[in-house]
Amino acid sequence: MIWKSPLIPGDPIVWRKNLSETTKDKIYDFFMNYGKTPEEKAVLERLGWAPFRASSDLQLVPIRQLALFKEMQGVKSNKGLNEQDKLAKTTEIQAQLDDLDRLNNALSAMSSVSKSGAVNRRSDKTPRRRIRQCAGVDAGCGASTLSGLQDRSQTCKPSPSPHPSAAGSRF
Repeated sequence: MIWKSPLIPGDPIVWRKNLSETTKDKIYDFFMNYGKTPEEKAVLERLGWAPFRASSDLQLVPIRQLALFKEMQGVKSNKGLNEQDKLAKTTEIQAQLDDLDRLNNALSAMSSVSKSGAVNRRSDKTPRRRIRQCAGVDAGCGASTLSGLQDRSQTCKPSPSPHPSAAGSRF
């Protein structure tokens, strides 16, 4: 194997950071409760989806990494920048990439510990606000990454569907 691509989230639903808590709660409640009746399940099945699951902006880390890598390549190939400016910008971008790598490593370590049963998983009594908290590292997609979105977007994501046309996800 020469290179392994990170898993890329498929069609996450995101909202702006500056939405009111009331609006966020209404949107969140809709997606978390949609797909429970037979009619709603039929709609989702026609779309190749399953009911939605709670998620966070952590699933956008691979997107942020790809955007930073692209930005780094642009800086390196920019003939209009002198070497000192290139070094300063690439150092700044590399620091952001290093932060995201540390975040990924920490999440991987936590995931392997929780799979072994050493750490209790969250119960259904965990408040939504806690589930929706973002990581300390800015893992969201900024306006320069996805047009119109604010940094540290919150997301809900469809769960993998047994439907053959639906793409699976590790989230």
